[in-house]
Amino acid sequence: MKKVIILGGYGNLGSAITKLFFLNTDCTIYITGRNFKKAQNLIQKLSGQISNERLIPLELDCLDRKGLIDAFQGKDLIINATLPETFFSIKEAVIESGISILDLVNSPLKNKSLESFDQQIKEMGIEYRRSGSYFPGLPTLMLRYLVNDFSELEIANFYSLVRLNWKETDFSEESLESYLDLFLQTKQKIYKNRNWVSPEDREVQYQFPYYEKEISCMNLYFPELKNISDEYPQIGELGFYFNGFRKLFEHILIKPAGFILKNNYSVIKSLFANILFMVHKFISHSFYGTYLHLDLRGKVDGKAQRRSISLYHNNSYFLPAASSFSIALEMLNDEINQPGLSYIGKNSNPEDFFENLSKLGITVIIL
Repeated sequence: MKKVIILGGYGNLGSAITKLFFLNTDCTIYITGRNFKKAQNLIQKLSGQISNERLIPLELDCLDRKGLIDAFQGKDLIINATLPETFFSIKEAVIESGISILDLVNSPLKNKSLESFDQQIKEMGIEYRRSGSYFPGLPTLMLRYLVNDFSELEIANFYSLVRLNWKETDFSEESLESYLDLFLQTKQKIYKNRNWVSPEDREVQYQFPYYEKEISCMNLYFPELKNISDEYPQIGELGFYFNGFRKLFEHILIKPAGFILKNNYSVIKSLFANILFMVHKFISHSFYGTYLHLDLRGKVDGKAQRRSISLYHNNSYFLPAASSFSIALEMLNDEINQPGLSYIGKNSNPEDFFENLSKLGITVIIL
């Protein structure tokens, strides 16, 4: 029986992954975090019992390198669903333990720092799969699924619509600040004429399939997109556009406060993170959930062609959780064993991957 340790296993993303492992595998799952009671509560919620032989609560501070090393012993896979500030201690413990990791924390600082350890990670025989976007591995695999349908690919744009139910989501102050940081530290870029450049339009209007109206989406750049352009440099245009905040917060608060927040004035950042929560907590939407949509345009034998793939689930955390779970199974089953640093999804088979997502309950629409 395989043993999986999930750092932050009772958080919003971590608990969704824990549930997928519990319901779909026979793995023993170690649910870790600083709050032992929360881990116990999740076990009772999932199993209906105070204790379960496959669900093990473990009190662990992810800033404690020695504690991490001890916790990693005898485990087959580490899944990191914690906050960015735990990165350095986790990275050191992973290298010392020699155990492969699926790292779901997306942080510009972390991504840059990891590059210098690639050779050491490779020499240790560790698979270190990291997230390069809010949706681990999904943009890469969506494009790879359809790219061979074109002889010439002119436009590949991703559009994401996130409607989180803030009233029913448990956020710590640290989680709120991390969520805000992800967008404030993310640059705005598109790939055009074989270069990453600042977009002329930082926002675009887009009509999502089965959504009642066009909505404004702001441009975001994630490292996973650079991975795509490196693999397919012939793409004419590549970009990612996101809608997840209320207009009030996006235009009145985020943009004017950007300079202050990016310069890490922690008190101000904490204030704005809490404003973010309050603004959204009392707003209702016509639906909750997450769309991720890829719109491809190009030519086949000189004739114009347009294809798309859409992913949807009514729980905003379930889509990234299902993607992460599918990749974790690949790693546990040694389907792709390539030591070193790589973005999630880089070496996965897209046909098998989306078939698995569909079985897990993700709506997959390919046109």
